[in-house]
Amino acid sequence: MRDMILRALLGIFCVVLLSTSVTFADGNRNWESGLWQVVVTDGMAKLYHDGNVMMSLYPAVRYSEVDVQQDDDSITLNTLPSDKQPVEQVVYRFADYVLDVAVKFKPDQSKPILLSFSGELLQGKTVKLDKRTVTVPMRFEKHEFPHAKKMVFFSQTPQKQLTVQVDGVHFANLRDYRNQPNRTDFQVFVHTQKNSVAHLKITLGPKVEKTPTQTKDKAVSEPKAQKPQTPAKQAQIDVSKLRVYEPTWATRDALALATSTMPVNLLSNPGFEADLSSWTWGITSYTMPDRGLQSWHLDTQVKHTGRQSLRYDVIPGQVPPMACTMPFATQPGKNYTVSFYARPQHAGMRTSVFVQTDTWPKFQGKRVTLKDGWQRYTCTFKAINAMVRIGLGDPWAVINRKDQRAGSIWFDDVQLHEGDTALDFTQEPLQVWSDTQTREQYLFTSQPQSTVNIHAANTTSQAQQITLIIDVQDVWGKTHHTQTFTSDIAANQRQTFELPLEPIKLKGILRLNMQAHVSGRKTPVMAYGRVAHLVDLSQSDLGAFRYAQRRDWVLPRDVPFLKQLGVRGTLSFFLPRDPSVIEQFNAMDFLHIVTMLNKRDLDVPHFHDARYTDADWEKLDKALEQRLATYAVQPVWKTINEPNTSGYMSTPEDCAKAVTLFARKAKAVNPNAVILTPDPYNASRSGQSWLDQFFKAGGNRAVDAVSIHTYRARPEDPDLATDISRLIELKARHGLSDAPIYFTEGEGTCPYNVPQMNATPLRGFYPWRLGPVSQDVGHAERLAAAMMCRTLLACLANRQHVRYYLNWYQEEAPQLGPMLGHPDTSMAAINNLLNLIGNRHLHAEELIGDDSRTYVFAGDDGSTVTAMWLYDLKVDRGESQGKELTMPKLPAGWKLLDFQGNPISVKQEQNRLALMLASHPVFLVTPAGSVDHVLKHLKQTQIGGLGAQSVALQLRRTSATTGVIQVVNRLPSTNHGKLAIKLNHAPLTQATLSIDPRMQQKVDITLPSTQPGVYADAEINAVFTPDDGASPVTRHWQQQALTVAQLKRDVRIDGDLSDWSDIKPLHIDGSSQVWTWLKEQTWHGKQDLDAQLYMGYKSDGLYMCVVVQDDFFSQQHDMPNSWRGDSLQLYVDLMADGSDQLGTRYDSNDQVIAIAKSQGHDQMFRTLPPEWQIGFVDVGPITDGQCAITHRQGQTVYEFHLPPRQLFPLQFKSGTTFGFALAVNDADADHKRRQALVTTPPPHQPHALPEFWPVVVLE
Repeated sequence: MRDMILRALLGIFCVVLLSTSVTFADGNRNWESGLWQVVVTDGMAKLYHDGNVMMSLYPAVRYSEVDVQQDDDSITLNTLPSDKQPVEQVVYRFADYVLDVAVKFKPDQSKPILLSFSGELLQGKTVKLDKRTVTVPMRFEKHEFPHAKKMVFFSQTPQKQLTVQVDGVHFANLRDYRNQPNRTDFQVFVHTQKNSVAHLKITLGPKVEKTPTQTKDKAVSEPKAQKPQTPAKQAQIDVSKLRVYEPTWATRDALALATSTMPVNLLSNPGFEADLSSWTWGITSYTMPDRGLQSWHLDTQVKHTGRQSLRYDVIPGQVPPMACTMPFATQPGKNYTVSFYARPQHAGMRTSVFVQTDTWPKFQGKRVTLKDGWQRYTCTFKAINAMVRIGLGDPWAVINRKDQRAGSIWFDDVQLHEGDTALDFTQEPLQVWSDTQTREQYLFTSQPQSTVNIHAANTTSQAQQITLIIDVQDVWGKTHHTQTFTSDIAANQRQTFELPLEPIKLKGILRLNMQAHVSGRKTPVMAYGRVAHLVDLSQSDLGAFRYAQRRDWVLPRDVPFLKQLGVRGTLSFFLPRDPSVIEQFNAMDFLHIVTMLNKRDLDVPHFHDARYTDADWEKLDKALEQRLATYAVQPVWKTINEPNTSGYMSTPEDCAKAVTLFARKAKAVNPNAVILTPDPYNASRSGQSWLDQFFKAGGNRAVDAVSIHTYRARPEDPDLATDISRLIELKARHGLSDAPIYFTEGEGTCPYNVPQMNATPLRGFYPWRLGPVSQDVGHAERLAAAMMCRTLLACLANRQHVRYYLNWYQEEAPQLGPMLGHPDTSMAAINNLLNLIGNRHLHAEELIGDDSRTYVFAGDDGSTVTAMWLYDLKVDRGESQGKELTMPKLPAGWKLLDFQGNPISVKQEQNRLALMLASHPVFLVTPAGSVDHVLKHLKQTQIGGLGAQSVALQLRRTSATTGVIQVVNRLPSTNHGKLAIKLNHAPLTQATLSIDPRMQQKVDITLPSTQPGVYADAEINAVFTPDDGASPVTRHWQQQALTVAQLKRDVRIDGDLSDWSDIKPLHIDGSSQVWTWLKEQTWHGKQDLDAQLYMGYKSDGLYMCVVVQDDFFSQQHDMPNSWRGDSLQLYVDLMADGSDQLGTRYDSNDQVIAIAKSQGHDQMFRTLPPEWQIGFVDVGPITDGQCAITHRQGQTVYEFHLPPRQLFPLQFKSGTTFGFALAVNDADADHKRRQALVTTPPPHQPHALPEFWPVVVLE
């Protein structure tokens, strides 16, 4: 039910009809009265006022199963016999501004009737509910409003007033869904009764007739053919004050945003005169035509102005990706207006403009009805984040609305600027861009000659004399070649210059820095391009390991190109429409993995939403038998996706039963089919624990391979190589020693740093899906590529077990058709890595220095490739340049290459060489027969001047009185040694250890007992001494721990302390726990600042109450800046692993939650989320918990409840541990924070220091 509603809501999200000149078929009806319009389509009704959608009505009827009768004033839908149809009849009647709707249900059947409103229409407005008037809050506060049989909307604007009366129903009420993911809407839920007829009477405002000057169409008549270069001023916009916003984050990350220098039009190629430079494809493509992106074409025959336009060939029922601008920087809170000219082949065709200024798939925008000829259409929106992109075409929801019409739509002269009113169109007088005439701008070394075309287009009516200076740079920005061109370009013409790459000899990404000096213009036109020059891997021996990408609609014709890159597999959640393509993939040695156990391809309940009944299992059995026969040659089957996510209804036992059933059916049609386990979302502890339960439930007997996702902040955080070793041990324990490992999703690392959007490569998967952001290569893009290499190196080091790794690629659609492309630094790095390693296997791992890794891969002929890199977080963050690597000079035939495959410059002194080693892998490549020589060479290599460390030591508290020291062997060989442990400076225990390669051993220890209300302090020292004489490894921990009691009574979140009478509080004493950055003393006694912390838990989450003594309450800062005033900040380490590596700051499972009064409300707000694939929560208000803040007579009480979803994957049961710290912020009369009470040991404060957060143990 929830999914059906969500699909329906996506179909009406931010849709505005701009014209009534639409041809209606049978079953559709369009009534008009004055400025009101009622459109009934496919059984649903939409109500418009002056062309703007006000409400949508869904009467619970399946339109595909109805018989339609209609006349001028009514339309009747009589349903055909069907078990799926709860409705017997729906009747719409419209007369004199009143829409009557009657919905008759079948005997013993009922279903809610839904009336939907956009959140933007209702927020801040009053709604009359029977005799009560309520104000809809600007932000979500509660889900349900009072029940009412009569509701009056928009009464503040009488001509838009809309009244809904219901009869013959159980009840109706207004509901707010803005707290739900990807929802911005309100719903009137009309709860119907069985054996009844539900009546809805909808009155459309007062009677106001149209005047001749009023129109529903916001189209602007076609201007003269010549594009004006000077924008006309509008009354609403002072053009002289417009500026091109240059954000500091873009400068810091060295990004080249696709923004023009003209504030009146921020788009750098708005008229497609530069082909599709600065445009990409994306936003949506869930149903693709088999011919890929051939729906889009550059058209030189039909254009509004200039040389060409962009044509969209509409195929009803298909949704190709939208044509999207590259993202551009915006200032949150400001309004922007996008406008475009469009011409339809047939009047009445419809198209959409989408605005993405939030995480995918949250969009603003409009759907418009097009008039004859070239007309201008506009959309004004408010930017809510630091970046925005614009999309043109069809969003996926048009399939539900069925309002596509076959034919072509031409787009031209797109404009975007700050303000509320469209200005006259203008654009840059000169456009410069590069193109290789190859797919996605990839060139391969197998090609006889590689040439880049540099284009310049004159968009003015005057000839221009230009001088073009092209700098060809490597991925680091070093210039290797400069070439100059001069030319005269006629009015509205373009010219092409050829730049040969053969003399340059660069591999990987080539950056093109292009300057065009125009006669009569002081400032040169700056443009950026990029080309990828890669090794053709289509015929290379890469062994059994496959690198794969997520591509939903891959076709056999795509495979040769993908194999050139090094991509030998793909994965899709959709079954191919044409099953014969599977045989073609198999013949091409290309592995396309698909799934059938998903709600898209089988008409059965989804395992996420419900536990199966006997009837459901029987239905699944029959559905599989019918569908699997069609796909008998499918070689590998994905089964159930991420079953350990928050809220998943089916248990590991349910999933084992489902996979066993699926395997039996699949093997019956193809005995050689490989059946994968369900793939948990994270390959670390949580995912492996779920797999263990799945195997114990019998799932191990049904599968042929282990499947899991690798999502993590960095490849070493947590360490993927260690997780692979544990996976190998896990599968062997359940009789699957020979079963390969398939990593069916991973990373999708963000290639840019935008702090305002919490965007960084250091936090793992990023859900924005903005596509390419920078025309040039920035720092974060290089780091994302480096981490992708490090991930694959961990897989290749274990290639005898790991057979498949799928990068959750940011691409939203196949990139075919008229596309300049945007080659990716990660893909270039992967191509180089796969080319170098080939089919070599890990021969040795050398441990050189701290926070570094060295893998030696050897071939059968004794040739080697050694990969070396740092995983120091400070280096990854750019806070340190790296560490010096020194080694003996290289013998003849040896070479050092960077992660793009180019030679590295080194310093040479006497008999040694030196280079700076950082986050990006460096490769030492040696010829045949050099294995032993390489190993000796590495023995004389140093990184940062430090010795090797053969183990990692980790401390875990496991209960109120016990803990373990985990000794993780970093070596690929058995490690023998002794572990000595001291507690509070006294010897505690010793252990003799023999640890298998890359495995770990646990040594149990006794710790000081924890109890509620007081910290148990423990100082632990551990020393591991290897037997082979290698350097000892030492770790020191200073841990505080606290017991949290299980609550025996219900706690009401109201600020009343009586519910906490049986809980012992933790006293946070200002005399010892105040932290401040000020030099002078800030604390002046308990009356100034003191606090008591009460904590408890139940199965429904964590409860807390903080009682603060403060002589002056000050909070004048709204979220997320509430920390500047009186407030709380909660710091949670979900895995309690903050002490694993000192100095790491926040890692992927840490989060920060602020609690304060904000905008007049008591609010909880997550300011730092954990990595998405760990916690499945995001930045922003926490609306499904409770919070109460009271202040009286110098005392502030913060009482709140966090449900399990907000702290996932924590389990609220005895023995659960997690890291936790608290800051009680204090501001006084100047309303500025001057100090804070903290629960971390002095002199530390919690911010970004998880290694100092105390550990909480649930009683």
